[in-house]
Amino acid sequence: MIKKIILEKGLKFSGIFSHLFSVEYLKGIELIKIFENILNELGRENFQMVHLQNSLVTPRQSAEKVTTYLQQNPTAKVAIVFGRERVGLTNEELLQCRYHLHVPTNPEYSSLNLAMAVQLVSYELRQNYLALAEKTQAEKAFAPKKSKTLPKACELAYFFQETETLYQELGFIKNDAVMQKLQHLYQRAELEKSELNLLCGMLSAVKKGLKAQ
Repeated sequence: MIKKIILEKGLKFSGIFSHLFSVEYLKGIELIKIFENILNELGRENFQMVHLQNSLVTPRQSAEKVTTYLQQNPTAKVAIVFGRERVGLTNEELLQCRYHLHVPTNPEYSSLNLAMAVQLVSYELRQNYLALAEKTQAEKAFAPKKSKTLPKACELAYFFQETETLYQELGFIKNDAVMQKLQHLYQRAELEKSELNLLCGMLSAVKKGLKAQ
């Protein structure tokens, strides 16, 4: 009877169906199968339906997708669209969204108001951002560092000897303890060869200045 009316009047229907709006996931799948049987019975060609099954994501999955996308596209913008408190999003609005966020709530209390939904999604976004930042920081910390060119032991020994000689001439070193402390200072600094060459050049310049006096 219904199919006859549809054919006689040339009726066309459009809409979106998905277990997105079901209280329970498995029950939603069952309802979708029943609805598909109805479509087949009444004539699928009379319906223009969009199935959201493959685009559903949880809040956590959506947060991962957002942070990953923004990490790869730093200048891009992402919009998370929330529906109206009473009627949610329209079919046209849903069709403009790349993914459709579904909160897997307790079947006995499945209703979330808008504020709760925003809070939940914001929390997952923040947690995912912090986890990504921590991971990035760890990767930087353990990344191979540029190798240093360290001076040879004999080069350090020569520098210490020249430093001691010059400082004694200047009257800065009056006992062995001072030089030992200076050696410990330079060794803790882990001087590179180029840095040691710079210090040696400074010593040479001071010596030349003293001779010129």
